Amino acid sequence: MAPRASGSSAPTGITPSEILGPLLWLFEAVGVSRRELLANMRTLPLVKLPMPVTVVRGRLEYWSGALIRWATDPRFVSPEGRSRDLPFAAGDLSFSDLVALELPRERPAMCREILLAAGAIVRLPNGHLRLLERTALATSAESGVVQADEYLRPLLALLLALQRNLLGSVHGAPEVAFQRAVSGFEISAADMTQFQGFVARHGTAFLETVDDWLAHRQKEQHRAARAGELRVRPYLGLYLSTDGVSEVGGLRRCQQCKTKAGQRRRKPQTSRV
Repeated sequence: MAPRASGSSAPTGITPSEILGPLLWLFEAVGVSRRELLANMRTLPLVKLPMPVTVVRGRLEYWSGALIRWATDPRFVSPEGRSRDLPFAAGDLSFSDLVALELPRERPAMCREILLAAGAIVRLPNGHLRLLERTALATSAESGVVQADEYLRPLLALLLALQRNLLGSVHGAPEVAFQRAVSGFEISAADMTQFQGFVARHGTAFLETVDDWLAHRQKEQHRAARAGELRVRPYLGLYLSTDGVSEVGGLRRCQQCKTKAGQRRRKPQTSRV
């Protein structure tokens, strides 16, 4: 089942060339030629999704704008301070009115489906829409809507960090990018469930600390108003995955938690994957 691309005019997201460029450089640097890559690609089966999906490009922050207005604009908030339930198109104030105000280039129906799939809003039995979250989060293909950039942007950030460490720095970037992993362990499925919860708690707390630090620095720089200063856009991600499967007494299982950031030096004792 081939994915359908949306007709959205949201800010253009990550392009294929942005991903393929550093990926090909990395392969060539470790001795894998483009000819070998193409030969392997021809042998891979086509990806078939179990259901049709709509691929939406552009950053989730863009679509979240409608949610933020819904939660803060007095026209869409009740006297009690709660966001009003909105009909889709009928009534004095509707979801379509909200989209026209915040995202005038977008189709209300497309916006509704994206936000429903993201779990940011819900459709009530009477057909009205209710706000649940002020921010849209990326969802899997099972939702029917795929936010392409929320998966391509982390991939690009990782590729650029690996490229910088392997091939050298680029103008305005540190000499090396932070690259660290925890791996080489075998644990039970029950332990893996607990491990996921552990990483979710502590990883979220760490990312919130980083977010606070970056927000503070951004405010300080705006106040300083240093014109012409070189600007960079850091990306920090935490990901928990497995790099193997095993049966009891069989193949090795290895859990790894990867971190990356383009703004920090790697310490000498850092382990590399």
